[in-house]
Amino acid sequence: MKPMQTDESNIQNNEVSRKLPVLHILQALGLIAILLALYALRNYFPLFSQNISQKIEKPVAKVSTLDSGANATNLSQNLLDLSEFQKVTLEQQEQRYAVVDDSQLVLVSLEENGEDIMTDISDISYGSGSSAYGSSDPSSAPDFKKLAYIDKDSKLHLLTADGKVDIKVSDQLAASFISGWSPDSNRLIFYTYAPTMYESVFPSYPGAEPEKQITFDRNQPESGFYLLDVEDQSVSYLGIFNGTEFGSWIDNSRVMLKLDTYGQEKFLVFDLDAYSVDAEILEGDLEKDFGTQFVFNDDGKKWALTWHGGTDTTDSASIILADFPSVKGKELMKADFAQIQGPVISPDGNQVAFRGYDIVNGPQFTYLYDGKTVERVAEGYPRGWIDNSQFIILRTDPSHATNPHMGTIVSKYDTKTKRSVNLYNFSEDK
Repeated sequence: MKPMQTDESNIQNNEVSRKLPVLHILQALGLIAILLALYALRNYFPLFSQNISQKIEKPVAKVSTLDSGANATNLSQNLLDLSEFQKVTLEQQEQRYAVVDDSQLVLVSLEENGEDIMTDISDISYGSGSSAYGSSDPSSAPDFKKLAYIDKDSKLHLLTADGKVDIKVSDQLAASFISGWSPDSNRLIFYTYAPTMYESVFPSYPGAEPEKQITFDRNQPESGFYLLDVEDQSVSYLGIFNGTEFGSWIDNSRVMLKLDTYGQEKFLVFDLDAYSVDAEILEGDLEKDFGTQFVFNDDGKKWALTWHGGTDTTDSASIILADFPSVKGKELMKADFAQIQGPVISPDGNQVAFRGYDIVNGPQFTYLYDGKTVERVAEGYPRGWIDNSQFIILRTDPSHATNPHMGTIVSKYDTKTKRSVNLYNFSEDK
């Protein structure tokens, strides 16, 4: 038998019953206020609202596809006809490697007794570079039948390796740095810098005086990365790359980019054909590593990298050969920081050449992993593979470190014969 309720308990229950509808109304009003706040955030912060909706409705996709039409400005109307350039490129039998000797462009034959071509091109931009955007030095394509260079008016040129056809890509579009060629030598990414009003009125470099009166070119192209497609004879503005740093071509369509925001590094893989980005493929592997250098073989399945064990310290470094995207592969050599670096990988991905020092600022030596063992093979440092058995070595004065335009000897090494052949001597042949 239940105990009888007192009058006092009945009064309390009645009061609670009367308050319940009020509480429900307050809760509803609070929910409406939250929804209105989220709607306001959606209007003012569309990126924020987009992330919220993705988390609620579905997991964030590993690969995001972007609208190429809205982010790539076609500049093909400013590109000269490349039909003659392509014809001469295909007809060439001899491969050549571009160097700058005493401000003059020299095309060094890669044949032992080949003909070096001393061009009359002397108005070349060289000697400057950026780890984020590339170098102003002339850049030979991987097929060594053509090259790109920037003149002193900041115009990008394509030149056949025999020096016969020189094409200025555009009269309107400037170029500051050459970022890199695709493995098939058909695509080139370059970077152009165009000053903004803010940078001109408030220059950030020390000792700079702000401009008072400035007239800008209303047709000035946007700053950023551009894609030159030799086969399609087109130039596209890669506006979607803004805010990133160029790392390397992976294969003929994918590139590695780095995003550095407030000291946090993130590596991205961007597919130029699909116009999509994979932001998770390297998540957690390279973000904490200091000064990683990496290169890919032609199909992008293997890569060689200078690896510091995933830390931001400078205690030691390793040269690693691995299947992409893993960083856990074969350790070819381990040494003190900066004493081994600059790997270059053979087109098939089976061999790696890299440079090493016995002492800091001392002579550089090329080490070769031939698929079985590692040995020192020559003085100088490797610049690129000609095919799966030969690669180029550039020797420089130790005081000039690795500046290509300060070279002393260009040579090539044959992994089959284990023989090094001098191709060009800067002091004698000039």
